[in-house]
Amino acid sequence: MNRFVKTLIIIVYIIFLVAVIVFYSGLYVVDDFCGFYSDDVFYRKVLIFVISPLIGYLFALVLKVGKKSRSYFYGLIPLMIFICAFLIDYRLKPQRTFSQTCIVRKAIIYKTFSGKNRQRVTVKFSDETYNYQWELRLIKYSANKLQEGDSLLIMYAKDCDVLREVYKPKPTITEFEKCTDYGYYYNGKLYSKGEFEAINQ
Repeated sequence: MNRFVKTLIIIVYIIFLVAVIVFYSGLYVVDDFCGFYSDDVFYRKVLIFVISPLIGYLFALVLKVGKKSRSYFYGLIPLMIFICAFLIDYRLKPQRTFSQTCIVRKAIIYKTFSGKNRQRVTVKFSDETYNYQWELRLIKYSANKLQEGDSLLIMYAKDCDVLREVYKPKPTITEFEKCTDYGYYYNGKLYSKGEFEAINQ
């Protein structure tokens, strides 16, 4: 294999790895954010856990990589790609939620989870038609500071409830009052239902 062909194969492989990160993490969304987060993630898992190792293995074979080093291409590199894409998605999703017009509601903490890298709460709340139980992550806040039965404010995009976050673990009395029925997060501010309707007439 001449040097030009070898270089071309390496470039194609690198482009493939970058594409996996971009599509898996949601850096590039074909449809819209709601569609991306609502869709079954099965195809993304196949991409990163099946196709990526397979392409890596074929890449190692074509370039005649030694047997001892092939595992880097079908094991270590796909794992690093997954971690990179996961971290990007972990940062992007809250930003995208807070960029939407969101409904903000009171919720009760049903369960807390505090791990080394994950802080989560399971909350319960109800709207006019249904009782919900959601697991939400906490950003820049420790679940150890919360107890079962505590109240907090959660938010979800008005037209897409898969974009959801904890609005505030420890809201003020004023913020609670704004969400007596439910409030709105709009342009970076919290409004009561009446205030939001007034400015959007």
